[in-house]
Amino acid sequence: HLHPAVTRRTVPKGDHVDRWARIATTASAQGGRADVPAVSALRPLREVIGALPDGLHRRVGVPGAAPVGGITGPGALCVGPEGGLAPDELGALLESGWVLRVDTAGVVGLARWSAAP
Repeated sequence: HLHPAVTRRTVPKGDHVDRWARIATTASAQGGRADVPAVSALRPLREVIGALPDGLHRRVGVPGAAPVGGITGPGALCVGPEGGLAPDELGALLESGWVLRVDTAGVVGLARWSAAP
């Protein structure tokens, strides 16, 4: 499931769920995925954090962090906007059990998750 979020450094231009769903469909087909992730409506980051179920591996994508590895089962991957997450947003994620573990774009994190045995 994809949960687009508005952060302090996001420049929202409307809720483009239909467009994002088309992109998810195309990306899934190109990547050979049998399923297509659902796309939620655009919401503030703190709402998305609170809406995710317990029991997920939670990772935050930040430059320079250790690469993702050894993850199996359901998970959540947060990749911030182009300008990065604001310190208070990163703090809110960390206080909610998220771990800084990704050093590249979300696609790499998802690919590693998919490739895990």
